[in-house]
Amino acid sequence: MIKIIQDFLQDATTQSIHVDEVVDEQLLVSKKNLWDHSLAFFNNIVAEVKSAQLTHIKVDLQVELNRDVNILVGAPEDEESLIDSVDIFAMPEVIISKPRKELWCPKIELYTCPIFFDIDGLGQDIFILYEEYRTIEEKQEGLEFTRWLTVSYVNDTITNTL
Repeated sequence: MIKIIQDFLQDATTQSIHVDEVVDEQLLVSKKNLWDHSLAFFNNIVAEVKSAQLTHIKVDLQVELNRDVNILVGAPEDEESLIDSVDIFAMPEVIISKPRKELWCPKIELYTCPIFFDIDGLGQDIFILYEEYRTIEEKQEGLEFTRWLTVSYVNDTITNTL
């Protein structure tokens, strides 16, 4: 894994890689196993990044949550309700990228907030963001919000303010 990360950091043209597409990882299809395995995979990558003392790198775990309503739901209140809302039909993504400073345009209706409860097995240097959004087209068609949870580790000696 560390070789994949080092090659990525040396490639000036590539801004991010989806580790889950590069590494053959089998995730068990049940909410609890999917959640636990995804966190373990994320933690293993972060541990390798730390042990190799790599800098200017961001590691994200993105987990899609159920989207069964067309109103804002808000962030889960605790880890149990978070696990209950994991979409077992959407495979979590682990993304390694170079930290960027540019702004991104909101997708139209957008709700974001940090998760205010501890998640077992994650270190103190991990940031967790809950997001709900829908595009203009989805809003016009009365479709439901997309719900994501992004678990992030950033090691950037200049911009690490999380």
